[in-house]
Amino acid sequence: MSIKRNILVGIDFSKSSIEVLKRAFNLVKSIGAKLTIVHAIDKGLFDKYFSRSNDEELITKAKENIEKIITNLQEKNIEYSIVVQISTPTSLIIDMAKEINPSLIVVGVNSIDNFKTKVFGSTSVKIIQNTKLPVLIVKNNCEKDYKDILAFTDLSPISLKSINFTKEFFENSNLKVIHAYKQVNDFTLTFHDSLEHKKEIQEDITQRAKERFEEFKKVNKITNSELIEVYNAISEVLLSKTEEENKDLVVLGSNGVNNADSFLYGSIALYMMENVKNDILIYVPDEV
Repeated sequence: MSIKRNILVGIDFSKSSIEVLKRAFNLVKSIGAKLTIVHAIDKGLFDKYFSRSNDEELITKAKENIEKIITNLQEKNIEYSIVVQISTPTSLIIDMAKEINPSLIVVGVNSIDNFKTKVFGSTSVKIIQNTKLPVLIVKNNCEKDYKDILAFTDLSPISLKSINFTKEFFENSNLKVIHAYKQVNDFTLTFHDSLEHKKEIQEDITQRAKERFEEFKKVNKITNSELIEVYNAISEVLLSKTEEENKDLVVLGSNGVNNADSFLYGSIALYMMENVKNDILIYVPDEV
């Protein structure tokens, strides 16, 4: 399948990035793809203190370190290439993504982004903003395959693409699809002077949501699903649901983190990226 041709993984030399690399190798083995490993040597503000003649030495040393890590992981019979450049992690990953057009970009947190302090965006968010490719954010140790996956949908074409991508890329996994719809609350009904019609209005909204979701499931052959009624903050409900389900991977379809076209985009996408403890796949389609 064309979807399974190449995976791009960005690493540094932190302990957590070794788990990111393990996950990338795990995915490659499961789908038979090629792996491109990239590492950026970011000299930043100290660049002026180093001679340009040292760049090749730094690059060679970094490649040797990556090869040692791969040897320690005992990964064999896997096609991979290593790209090391003097750059920033964000720029290098984005540039390489444009060059090789991978099926999936794999990055981590805690090293490239400071996840614990919520300084989250220097790499992962910028990649999502500047590529039209699925981005897998690895937050946990790679101990097993993604056997159980949770995908949220707003029934939009973008979220459908995220579901189809997940079904194809992780074809041996169990996928559960959840749709959360917004129910009108008492405050809104009172504001619009419609509280006396509360039952009728809420039942109509629920029925419409059920019909739309049933049609969506039928057309797209979704068998494992759940419909959730939400009265207030959708982001908190979705986060609570991920904690309750505790799946191996959470999938969120988005056209970026700066677009508020639907409840799965914009601030909610960023909220989920920051707060979900599971590994998370942000699907950014090249077209709708």
